[in-house]
Amino acid sequence: MSKPKGGFIDQEGGKEPQHLKHTEGSTSTPKTMTNVAMVRQTLASLGFSLGGFAMGTAVGWSATALKDLSSPSSPIPARDGEVALIGALICLGAVMQGPMTGYLMVRFGRRIAMLLNCLPLIGGWAIIILAYNVWMLFVGRFVTGYAMGSFAMIAPVYIGEIASPEIRGALGTCFHALFVFGIFVMFILGAIMSWMSLAIFSLCAGLVLTFVLYLLQDSPTSYMMQNRPDLAQEAMKWFLNSDEIEEEIRAVKTSVEEIKSNSLGSQFRQLNICSSGDPTIRKPLLLSVFLLSSQQWSGINAVITFTVTIFQSAGATVNPNTATIIIGGVQFVATVLSYFTVNRIGRRVTLMVTLTIMAVSLICFGIFFYLHQHHPSASVNLGWLPLLSMAMFIISFSFGPGPLAWLLLGELLSPKIMGMAGPMAAMTNWSVGFIVTLCFPFVVKLLGDYGAYWMFSAFCLVTLVVVMRYLPETRNKTLQEIQISFTKS
Repeated sequence: MSKPKGGFIDQEGGKEPQHLKHTEGSTSTPKTMTNVAMVRQTLASLGFSLGGFAMGTAVGWSATALKDLSSPSSPIPARDGEVALIGALICLGAVMQGPMTGYLMVRFGRRIAMLLNCLPLIGGWAIIILAYNVWMLFVGRFVTGYAMGSFAMIAPVYIGEIASPEIRGALGTCFHALFVFGIFVMFILGAIMSWMSLAIFSLCAGLVLTFVLYLLQDSPTSYMMQNRPDLAQEAMKWFLNSDEIEEEIRAVKTSVEEIKSNSLGSQFRQLNICSSGDPTIRKPLLLSVFLLSSQQWSGINAVITFTVTIFQSAGATVNPNTATIIIGGVQFVATVLSYFTVNRIGRRVTLMVTLTIMAVSLICFGIFFYLHQHHPSASVNLGWLPLLSMAMFIISFSFGPGPLAWLLLGELLSPKIMGMAGPMAAMTNWSVGFIVTLCFPFVVKLLGDYGAYWMFSAFCLVTLVVVMRYLPETRNKTLQEIQISFTKS
């Protein structure tokens, strides 16, 4: 999964994901940061980033579990359509959580909102563990996905609010890095453990997250939004390890006042594409939603969800479980490395190169399946091709559409509409992820394995054309410069 982030949920070399714009100024200070402050902010960020690991276990669970559940010996036999739904329902759950999570974040603060959403995480895994029919698995996956989506909303905002500018970039990478690491861990454990044991492991990860969150401090911005300035000052002193916080508190107050004055009604009026003739709103919004949708139309969710099944179907020379572990490791390493390159190369060039490699990789993947199914003798010496093709696809996604679709959301959209447009774009991403994952087995039956991958390749090529034609370069440009480029195009 992309987002996020998965993932599903990707970040700009450490900046928070831009589908929820965090309040700036929470700890922005020109003063030298002490080692104690760095340790406190790092530990708090890692604590919330454990939500990313919990997300990764939910996504990675599918690769092994769906293979086991579809086997004749499964204690809970599931047909192809049911198996696909089990894999896809976490995306649907993630779509549904948006409004409630937003309310909880404002009403009770980031920390309490995160703690409350640990309940559906633990409850969802408990339902899966106790399941005796496929409907219980459906419910468990949906509820787990609900929690997963909420973590993707809350944690990056919290990290952006408590991290000082000097280390905000590094700490911002933690959530997505732990998300991908969670997938990798599940791929490894899936080679030696049953889907039930993996669910128990994931439930334990949820319990650890809950305990850690209980020990943490909420952000100063969060307290200020709840009209609790005394607690905001205490939190600021703790995170900065300093009693001189007047400037920082003023910045937080100003930021919170701006948020409260920019009502959702005002944002909705500006989002009305039919009545808005402002190209700085309409064009960036359409382009952002398209990029986040095309991220999923590339097939990334299907590839991650059905990794083991894909390698089994390919009959590759590498053991399917071993190949899955390799893919998980490649994704993790590529994700970490991408944070060192995302700010050094232009967004537009990076997208064009990676989308091209993704399309070629999927074409090669499809060619292997075509030969394997129609000319078996010709594919005998190509057993290495599926693993290489998928590895190149994953690497390219991790450097390109994975992080950049979310990054560009924040760079293209005006702050005036980010509060509503960001979550809307994120929900679009989750929704398309649900559709792609659910329909993948049926597309394979209809078009064959090779047809499915060639279809995903075509989507990558369409995205490439749109990027070449409509996407301006945003690297090292101000928001005003980016918006001017849309008025000229």
